[in-house]
Amino acid sequence: MESPHSNEGNAFLFERNDGLTAEQKGVASIWSNFDDDLQGVDPAVSDYVLSRRVAYSHNDLPRYDLKHDEPDDVVIYKDIPYIGDGKRAHLLDVSIPKDALYRGCPIPVVLEVHGGAFIYGFKEINRSHAIALARKGYAVVSPNYTLYPGGDFIDEMEDLAKVVEWVQAEGARYLLDVDQMFATGDSAGAIDVLYLVAIEHNPDFAKLIGVAGHGARFKALGLKSAMTNLDNVFDRSATDTGGLVDGIRPFYERLQTRLDGTAYSTTRGLVAGMGIPPVWMATSTDDFLESSSLELGMMLRDNDVDHQLIDCRARRNQSLPHNFMVGMPWLPESVECLDSMVSFFDEHQAPRRTLLSSV
Repeated sequence: MESPHSNEGNAFLFERNDGLTAEQKGVASIWSNFDDDLQGVDPAVSDYVLSRRVAYSHNDLPRYDLKHDEPDDVVIYKDIPYIGDGKRAHLLDVSIPKDALYRGCPIPVVLEVHGGAFIYGFKEINRSHAIALARKGYAVVSPNYTLYPGGDFIDEMEDLAKVVEWVQAEGARYLLDVDQMFATGDSAGAIDVLYLVAIEHNPDFAKLIGVAGHGARFKALGLKSAMTNLDNVFDRSATDTGGLVDGIRPFYERLQTRLDGTAYSTTRGLVAGMGIPPVWMATSTDDFLESSSLELGMMLRDNDVDHQLIDCRARRNQSLPHNFMVGMPWLPESVECLDSMVSFFDEHQAPRRTLLSSV
């Protein structure tokens, strides 16, 4: 019997329908919940979340065979609990180049936060991207975190702050250089990264939002097809790009309560006050969130923040859809963007001060 992951036996992956076949759901469950966490949830919320998860899975399923292999030159420590409650939402992976094990020295660490509109995906959906980063010489920490409707935006921030705490406490066991920390996020994961960095870099912001930071300092950020604007949470006349706020408005209620009326209730205010490090960004003219990256680029410029923005244009009869860099890592444009992001990170590593360290 052929494996459903083989290139010759996966025609079902390309079948488009209103739901998922048993085979499709079996494969997609590797990287997402479907109705597993929807028991007892308001039917309107449950229907919306399930429909979105199914739609996103139809995009990801055909790509799976091209992105699930694990190469011999990367070691992946899987399903490490960063909160010991037995929940899948509180597991993380660490991917490191095998060469680092042989050499035995700490290496720069990237916190890699997956997207999914706050309702979809586990760390496994970005594993090929984490592997690609590890092959460039970085240790990559890929966490799961609480998704709606199992929690809200504040719960996500608390989870990610716990990931930072875990890196600081346990990182040395996995050769993580906590003095050389970077963060990346794609789609909704990008706004998670921005808020997390604000929590870590700005104690006043952490106090307002009610999530304790741990004093981590990120050297630079990499944002891919980024959702960067939550202004509509606080002002319904503001643009809701992609409808990513209005569809799950209860998810943001505690965030709105805690930040409404403060300087941080707009993206511009957040960028100005968070202590943002240098930022690398990639989007494309086919990306429905392209404007978010372009707007953030202008805000960074206005605040004199070092940044680089790549806006790719697809070739004739091709496309570079939302999150192409993570979802389709084999594309030439994805490879070029990855190389550019890694070069940006390399440039912003702390200089080596002694023979044995880079502090």
